[in-house]
Parts: sequence; structure tokens; C-alpha cells
Amino acid sequence: MRRRLLFVVGVGALAGCLFNLTERYACRTQLDCLPGYACQSGVCEPINPALPTPGNAPTLPFLPGTDAGIAPDDNGPQVICDRRSWCRTQQPTGSGRLNAIWGRTANEAWTVSEMGHLVRYDGRQWQVVDLVPALLFDVHGTASDDVWAVGIGGKVAHWNGTDTTLTEVDTRDLYRVRAVTRDDVWIVGSNGLSLRGHGTTWNPGGVPGTAHLRGLWVSPAGSVWVVGDRVAWFQDGSGWQDRSAGVDDVEMWDAWGTSDADVWAAGGDGTLRHWDGSAWSTVTPPGTTYRLHDVDGTAVNDVWAVGEYGRVVHFNGGEWSDIISPSDEDLRGVWAHQPGGAWAVGRGANIWFYRP
Repeated sequence: MRRRLLFVVGVGALAGCLFNLTERYACRTQLDCLPGYACQSGVCEPINPALPTPGNAPTLPFLPGTDAGIAPDDNGPQVICDRRSWCRTQQPTGSGRLNAIWGRTANEAWTVSEMGHLVRYDGRQWQVVDLVPALLFDVHGTASDDVWAVGIGGKVAHWNGTDTTLTEVDTRDLYRVRAVTRDDVWIVGSNGLSLRGHGTTWNPGGVPGTAHLRGLWVSPAGSVWVVGDRVAWFQDGSGWQDRSAGVDDVEMWDAWGTSDADVWAAGGDGTLRHWDGSAWSTVTPPGTTYRLHDVDGTAVNDVWAVGEYGRVVHFNGGEWSDIISPSDEDLRGVWAHQPGGAWAVGRGANIWFYRP
């Protein structure tokens, strides 16, 4: 079944608050600025020249609330986003739980919801760009006009920059998607489902077994890693190799790494496993026995994982540490957008930004 969705739900000015850059947001380096802004002459300035100037007090994607570090003054609510702290950004109206987040640059990120929303960040605000009749679990892409989302009942949604095509490729649920190129997309899901294709043609991915496959990562070398319910598989073009020894006692939910000799897998009971090129080792971050849903990073010394009850942990290359959580609700996805900085999404349609 193939349907092109011609209706697009556009969201204009969502709830936000004024952010006086000149008085409130001085900077010393680029790391002091939010995505979409550059440190210029000691002030975070919009990168996009079409955006309002600091003197016009542009609307930024932050909601009032003490949990976001926002304090009011005579001119209305003002953002005070301290370094090494979380800020809550605007919530897509009616989107329900957000299940995943992925980004390309500081000015483009995507998240998807259990209600079928595709939500895009443009460097200034989050906007719902489309709505499909499917619960969506994951999102990934290669360009602003090549974004893929997968979900319940074999649904695959593809955004081409204008509208969305929704296709049903299987009856099983699809949990993860990774677009290597426009013509090379991997998908994994329930009951051992794995697919490889490009939208019009999907072929079996060949992952052995019938375990639920929940995590998918493609290395810089092009190798494919798949993790799931007590299984892990690796493929470098010469067939699938079983890497389950060392993860066969726990459900793994996601995988990410920097190379085929540096792979992290996150899963049940707060478990993290690390592949060093020859074997998995077990790492237990402090303060968590809750399931970790997602893992992402920018380098060997900058890895994030998020999970149940708002759990957030971070690896600095030497040890994992517990990060003060922005919420006590489940976090489902994390995207490490810059060294030391991350976006996180989860229950309650909250989108959180961690300023390094």
C-alpha cells in the first residue's frame, strides 16, 4: 500500500518566550551559544541574517518554567540557560510522546511522535511539518529533502522536502532506520525483521534469527551493527557475524560508536556494553538501574545515553557520570549535536537542550 499525503500540518508561532540576547546571552566562545547562533563580539548572534536582530528580542524555542532555568523580569520571561544545564524548548502541540531525534547540522534536526508527527528544527524553532497516520518510532536521513521515519505495522514515511509518502512494507513493527545514502537505507524491527532498500524496493536485510531487533548503527567504514533482545550482529559486506556473546543476558535497545573497534550498546537495567574490537565488556553507570533507550555521541570521549525516568548518563572518555536530569519522565531519544552538547526527547512531548 502506497499513499502520498497531500495534507501538511504547518505550525507557525508556537508558544515561546522572548530572549534578549544583548542583556542575557553574552559569550566567550562558540560553545556558549545555542544551535543557530554564532559568538560575535561577545554576543550570540543569529547565523541566519533573515532572523531578527538582538535588539528586536527574537522569539526562541523556550517555554517559561523554573525547571528550564527561566526567570521573569519587567519585560516578560527571559531565558537564562546556564552552561552545563538543560533548557526545555517549545513543545509541538498535540504530538504526544516523542520517540526519537536525529540531526544533520546545528540548524536542522528532526523528531517524530507516537501520534505520527514529523517535527523539524530550523535553527530557531521546532515546527510540525507533516502528520502521518502511524505511530513513529525512529527518524534518520541524509538531507533536508531525504528524511525517513519508521513505525508500527511496517510503516515507512519519507519526506522529500515538500510532502510525505507513507508506505507499508511489512506487518511487523519497525524500530530503527539508518539512511547511509539516498539509495541505501537500513531498517530493523520486531521478530527478526531487517530490510535494505531505497523506498520503492525493499529487500531482506538477512539478519539471522527471530529476536526483536531494536538498535541499528552504520559505522564510518560502512559496517552495519544490529542489537536487540539478547543478540548482536555485525556485517561488513562478507555476511553477518554473530556478536551476541557478552550481550546475550540483556535486551539491548540501541548502538552507536566511532569505529568497528569502539561500539556502545545500551539496554535494560541501565546496562551499557562496550565492544573493543574483540569482545563486549559490561559498564554500569552510576545511579541507574533503569532501561536506557538510546545512545549517541560525537567522539570517543563524548557519548550520551538516556532512558527511563529521565535518566541521563555521559561518558568523557574515562568514565560514565550521572547527569542531572531535565525530567523524571521517560527519555526516548538523544542526539549529540556538538561536543558536550545534546538534544533529548521523550514522554510529554518535551524537547530538551543541554548547553555544554
